[in-house]
Amino acid sequence: MKTNVVRGTYNENVASHERQELSATSWKDNKQVIKEYNAHMGGVDLMDSFIGRYRIRIKSRKWTTKPFYHLLDMTVINAWLLYKKVNTVKGKLQKNIMKLADFITELADTLCRYQSHSKNKRGRPSTNSRQDTTVPSKRPRTGAQVLPSTDN
Repeated sequence: MKTNVVRGTYNENVASHERQELSATSWKDNKQVIKEYNAHMGGVDLMDSFIGRYRIRIKSRKWTTKPFYHLLDMTVINAWLLYKKVNTVKGKLQKNIMKLADFITELADTLCRYQSHSKNKRGRPSTNSRQDTTVPSKRPRTGAQVLPSTDN
C-alpha cells in the first residue's frame, strides 16, 4: 500500500547506540536534500574536497608520515582560506585573489628561498663561501698534564 506524500516532506528517526546519537532521514524531494546538505555540510566536506585535489603525495612505510602530511595539507588549506578572507575584507577583487593551486606554488617557492641568503648556516663552513681568506690562528696545543702519584 503506497501513500501519497507531499513533495518536500521528510521522516526522521533518531536512535542512540553506545552514547552516540544516530539519525536517519527519509526525504521525498531530492532537490531539498541537496539544498539542505549544502547549507549545513560544514567545513569538513569542503576540506576533504580541497585535500583530494591538492594532496601531498609521498609514500612511506612509517605510519607517522601520512598523518603528518595530512596535517600539513590542512594547514596549507587553512592558510589559503585565511588569505582569501583577509583579501576579500580588504576589498580585493575575486579575480585578483590567488587560486589554491597558485597559493600552494607560491608558498613552496617562498619556503625554498627562505634562508637561502642566511649568514648563520649550520655545519662546517665551506671554503668556497668563505669571504675572509685569512686562516684563523690555532691555539697552541698543550701537553698532557702530569698528575701527582697516588702512592704514599
